[in-house]
Amino acid sequence: MKKQLTKLLALLLALFCFCGTAAPALAYSQQTPSNQISAQLYLGKKKKAKNKNSDKDVWIAPDHGKKYHKKNCRTLKKTKNKKKMKLSKAKKAGYKRCKVCKP
Repeated sequence: MKKQLTKLLALLLALFCFCGTAAPALAYSQQTPSNQISAQLYLGKKKKAKNKNSDKDVWIAPDHGKKYHKKNCRTLKKTKNKKKMKLSKAKKAGYKRCKVCKP
């Protein structure tokens, strides 16, 4: 009975390690991305999402609405008064994303 229990525990341990549920037992550098995520969730670590687009330049047409655009958006072609600004500032000013160019 003791040998069967030992074999069962060894099998379960191997299964957990293979499936990634025992990720903290692995060295962090040797983990696959899915194991790293499960290890972070298991350990209570939160990965901060960096917003890389917040410093991106967008274009607005102050006389024509509250949308921000890419520089070459077709909806801005006939607009004479274009203004370039940072995406974060445009969002704070209440501008919404253009559905045509999708910046």
